[in-house]
Amino acid sequence: MIKNLEAIRSRADIVEVIGSFVPLKQQGRNFVACCPFHGEKTPSLVVNDSRNLWHCFGCGAGGDSFKFVSEFEKCDFTTAVEKVAALCGSEVVKSRENGELKGVFEFYEALNEFFKASLRKNEVLQEYLFKRGLQKEDFESFNIGFCPSNNEVLAWLKKKNFTALAEKLGVLKKGFCLFAGRITFAFLQENKIIGFSGRVTPDFKPHGDFVPPKYINSSESAVFKKSEFLYNFTHERKNIATLGECFVCEGFFDAIALSKLGVKGAVATCGTAFSEGHLKKFARLNARLNFVFDNDTTGFEAARKAGILAYNAGFFDARVGVFKRELRRKKDAGEILKEFSGVKAARELDANSLYDFYSVFEFVARCELRLAKNTREAQRVLNAAKERFANCKEELFRAQFEKELEAVFAVKLNTPPLGAAKNLSKPNLILAKMVKSLLNLPRENLKSILEFYSFAFCGAFSSSLSEFVKTGELDERLRALELDARVGVVFDESLAALLRFFYCKWCEEQIAKASVKKDFDLVVSLSQKLERANGG
Repeated sequence: MIKNLEAIRSRADIVEVIGSFVPLKQQGRNFVACCPFHGEKTPSLVVNDSRNLWHCFGCGAGGDSFKFVSEFEKCDFTTAVEKVAALCGSEVVKSRENGELKGVFEFYEALNEFFKASLRKNEVLQEYLFKRGLQKEDFESFNIGFCPSNNEVLAWLKKKNFTALAEKLGVLKKGFCLFAGRITFAFLQENKIIGFSGRVTPDFKPHGDFVPPKYINSSESAVFKKSEFLYNFTHERKNIATLGECFVCEGFFDAIALSKLGVKGAVATCGTAFSEGHLKKFARLNARLNFVFDNDTTGFEAARKAGILAYNAGFFDARVGVFKRELRRKKDAGEILKEFSGVKAARELDANSLYDFYSVFEFVARCELRLAKNTREAQRVLNAAKERFANCKEELFRAQFEKELEAVFAVKLNTPPLGAAKNLSKPNLILAKMVKSLLNLPRENLKSILEFYSFAFCGAFSSSLSEFVKTGELDERLRALELDARVGVVFDESLAALLRFFYCKWCEEQIAKASVKKDFDLVVSLSQKLERANGG
């Protein structure tokens, strides 16, 4: 085992390493060369310095420095690491798996078998898992088990002489098992179990007023780092490398559900936000990241943060998946699988049949603009988006991001950002001021106001406001209004005065039209509304 593998990987300059085997030519931020692994005259091998990766668009080969040297020299991984270390002036430090570490792995393996055996005996819990769409073979495939009562665990640990080690690893704390009475998920890494997570069961009983967390994870140790671990990654690593796609979920059940629904490359974070530690795993795989978090406010915010992290690290092709419209009532992939209850037809689905995908650039911009409460904040969001755009040096993505930026903010990059919004070249500024002021109100208040006054008096904005009240979504016209610096906002009595003015003006116009048509019933009705609006 190479003890300082990550240090060598970080120190190695991939351009220098590959450049010592084949001639490289700079092209933008990347370097290109004719691929040595298949015959070609036009360079199709691209070396990305920022992500420390190479990829051939001709034959599909790719990876990190170690992978290139291993393929080029036709040597094993350890030899490739030694050659790379020599090229970058590093020394390989090797360590042997000591007896203590070996004992940890043996303990976790035995504990996992104990948990799985306990699940096989618990028919009630199995039935619960079946209703969630799982089948018996999934318990083995995904290392799912059940931790029985505390007394049973203590007896088993004593019998196997594991009590002291369980206390040292945090499985036992003050005589109580961390996972007692919980569904267990074993954490697998390089085919070794490095820890567990325990989830409450449907009939889990809290202790007094204490409400326990839904999930409890193993304590961090020499073999387990929560901020770096991804559940199901070991199983899916080959699929991720082969297909060049990874789907990152929030929960273990979601990763399992996507796998069973037919989506290859599904993994899950371990009760923590997606971090730089997780990104390290993908820097060596040349795979596109797809964040498919829960379909709620918390999930969208987590996806926004993960998207920014990935974008800033150079993963410009990363995407965020949002459930398709017909699935929007579902919270997560687990709920979709639950409907299938393990039916084989579920496996015919794929990611594109479940999600609409957006670039992280567009998704982040839309999320942040939606949170903007006024023109000043919207301008700040636009400036941040333009800065992110400027930081993207990859020509492959710049054209795409430019179109997305212009579509989201209704601006052109070569024109002043505000005041040049579409559909407002010659606005009625007073009416626009009233509508923009209405958008600053809570949607329920806006709904009540417009139900009393009707939508029609808002002129060109009527249908847009009607749709906003129904869906909470700003269309292009209203988004442009939000970003137009020429249009200010008013509040309270000033807004009420504007409402009365435009409503009364509209009523008078409608009365005049009804009179011409001799529709006297309508004249009477509108006159009564006009009188009420004027305080009569």
